[in-house]
Amino acid sequence: MDQPIIIVILHLYVVLYDAEFNKILIDELKLLFLRVRNPSDNSLEILLKTIDPTISLNQLKDYITICRGKFSDFRYNYKGIILKKARDLEIHFSTPL
Repeated sequence: MDQPIIIVILHLYVVLYDAEFNKILIDELKLLFLRVRNPSDNSLEILLKTIDPTISLNQLKDYITICRGKFSDFRYNYKGIILKKARDLEIHFSTPL
């Protein structure tokens, strides 16, 4: 096999693996968000090591930072949804029958 073909195949494998890892991570973070609004770094570390036991310490630190950002996004979106529902209820109950 040609060297460039092997490199392309390995790169494709890494890209697919990363995409699958990220998809699983986002799904797991959403589930964790439903249980805990602000998980500890230790909880995130356990989650990440469960998804990928071979994760390096540097990757772990980077992903924990990413996870923190995702939780901020989840909280922001959750707050927006709750506020919209509250406004809808307020309109519903203030409208005369």
